[in-house]
Parts: sequence; structure tokens; C-alpha cells
Amino acid sequence: MKKLALAAMFAATLVVHAQEPAKDRFVVHEWGTFTAVYGADGTMMDWRPLTTSDLPRFVYDRATVAPVVRVNEKKNMVQSKQRMETPVLYFYAGKEMTVDVSVGFPQGLITEWYPRVRDFRPALGDGIKPVAVKDGWVRWGNVRIVPRDTKVELPKEGEASHYYHARETDADYVRVCGEDGQKVEFEKFLFYRGIGNFPLPMTVKAVDGRLSIANPSARDLGAAFAITVHADGSGQYLSLGSIKKNAAMDVVFPKQALSKADLIPGISRELQEALTKAGLYSKEAASMVKTWTDSYFEQEGTRILYLLPEALTNELLPLTISPAPTEVKRILVARIDILTPEQTAALQSLLRDLGSDAFEARDAAQKKIQNYGRFAEPALQEVVRTTTDAEIKSRAQELLGRMAPKR
Repeated sequence: MKKLALAAMFAATLVVHAQEPAKDRFVVHEWGTFTAVYGADGTMMDWRPLTTSDLPRFVYDRATVAPVVRVNEKKNMVQSKQRMETPVLYFYAGKEMTVDVSVGFPQGLITEWYPRVRDFRPALGDGIKPVAVKDGWVRWGNVRIVPRDTKVELPKEGEASHYYHARETDADYVRVCGEDGQKVEFEKFLFYRGIGNFPLPMTVKAVDGRLSIANPSARDLGAAFAITVHADGSGQYLSLGSIKKNAAMDVVFPKQALSKADLIPGISRELQEALTKAGLYSKEAASMVKTWTDSYFEQEGTRILYLLPEALTNELLPLTISPAPTEVKRILVARIDILTPEQTAALQSLLRDLGSDAFEARDAAQKKIQNYGRFAEPALQEVVRTTTDAEIKSRAQELLGRMAPKR
């Protein structure tokens, strides 16, 4: 009985430790998302987020740091297989110290960052053709860590941006000093985003009303979740646990849908618990879930979320910090949006309605297609790739042509 009590006390201590910021140690934590879109047959799609994000205007990007804004440097000009979204690096030192920080992206391009970086690669292009999506790298240089009880002023523009949720932690502040008269910049983290061209371990197919998923890699994957969200916000989700190496499974959603009021709190809680168990502090996990709630859990569609092995994150995004931290914990979530046959059939029906004699039908179809948002391009590409109806294919191609950003 005494052994059981001691074991329970030890387990409770571990949970508390996972939920509390470090004391008297130099710790760095990170979270972020890789987003990909798959066709029903498992084909990984090339795509562009044609609708822009709600990042504040003070965030830097490759296009706007050029002496003259270069449209070809904007990430929505470039098709890629992965969107690297909102990685943030948190620092816990409890005292002032200066560190040198850089992040590489060998199979991708880092497109946005804040605070300002001292250098980035590849350098700006010639303004005519897009820069290759590879060999990305940013270096903030000397970053001053400032204790979190210091009074500082953080930049703020508007109230709606998801960006600000990432500040809701107990991390120390970071300060980057300007050169050549540039202002000093403070933030709660180092932020960056990008695009890349590489597969991730999980494969997914949508077949006969189920998802067929597999992990053909030699590494176990972290906690995984399957979720489908309907137009009215209701939906179903399943917690799949860790997907072991060389494992495969079929996922069939429950027939009974949860209301939006039940769906979002349920899966949010389970994902937050998984992130905390993986090593994030509780406030970090909560800030990540809050940042992505509308995109993960409210956006109509079917998707898989799973935690990447940390060793793979280190390969994809080599991080260099000097002096070296006592602890580094990097938790990235892979997101796969699956274009199911049912979704593609629904889009084909909307494309057919665009040719209706009735204005109301055409107008309703146009609005519903616009609701696909940043996933409109891959959804239309899936129609072009799979339909045998020449008229439907032609309409999808016409819409894709209109959506293509102008150089």
C-alpha cells in the first residue's frame, strides 16, 4: 500500500513538473504545425494558401524586407507540399542573458519572422523568378533574454490575430537590438514560418467511408487524432494514440456527430493533454490549442493531427542556440487535410451549379466555393485530377486560373 502511495506521489510530481516553467535552468520550448493536403488516393498535393493569414503587419517577410517590395518573394506565389505554420521558440532563464539563435530549413524556405533577423538565406531573388524552396535559414544573432517580470511594451495591431495567443505563457521576454538606428524589438518568443517540399511519415487514404492510415517509417509517431467537421460546426473525432512504426489502421468515425459545443472542448482538452504529456508546459499547450482552434476544429473538412518525433523535427529544422540550453523540447504537430471522395463530389456539384440558368443557384454555388478558403486550390485540383466530366473539369480549371496570383 505504501509503495502504491509513493508511486502515485511520484507520478503527481511528474505532472506538476511538466506544467510548471523551469526555475534556475536555461530551457527552450517550441511548438508549431506542418500542414499538408492529400487527395483521397493518398497523393500529396502542391498548393498555395491563396487567402493570406492574419499576421500583424509588424511581422517581417521576405517580400517586405527587400528595398522594393518583391511580389515573387511572397509565399502565396509559390506552390509547395508543406506549409510550416507558427513555430514559436520560448525561452526560460530567470535572469538576463544573451544567446545566439539560428534555425535552418534544408528542405524549405523561411518566409516570415519576428523579431527582425540579422541574416537569412537564401538571399532575395532577382525579382523575376521565384526563389527555390530549399536551403532556408534565419539567424537572429544576439538575442537578449529578459526576465518575465520586467515591464516591457510588446507590439500590438488590432485584436483579432491568432498571433497574440502565443504570448499567453510564463516565458521570459526576448529583446533584439536594432542596427543602424533601427528600434529595439521585444516579444515573448521568436516566431518564424515557411514553406517546404518533403513528405512526413504518415500516409492517409480515404476509401469507402473510412480513412486508411499507415506509418511506414522506422520511428513511432506521437499522439494522433482524426477529426471531421461539418458545415454547421458539428463533427466527430477519434483519439488514435501513438502510431507505432510500420503500423497501419483503418479509422471509421462514429455515426453520431457531436455538436460544436461538445466537439471543440472535447478534442481541445485531449490535444492539450497530449502536448503537455509530450513535454510542453501547460500554458504553452493551451496557447497552441487556442491559436489553432478555429483552423483545426472549426474549419469544415476531414483531417489527421499527430505529434512528430522530436528527432525528425531536429532533422527538418536544425536549431542552433549558443550557449546551449539545459533542456530543449520541440513539439510540432503534423496536420493532414484529406480531400475525401464525398467532399470532391460535393465540389463537383457546386461546379455544375455554376452553369445553372437560375441566378440564385449560381450565386449560392459561388459563395460555397469561396468558403473553401485557402484550401480552394487543392480541392479544385483534386476535381481536375479525378473527374471524367469534361465540363466540370473545364470549370475547375477556369477557377484555378482566376485564383492564380498575378506576378
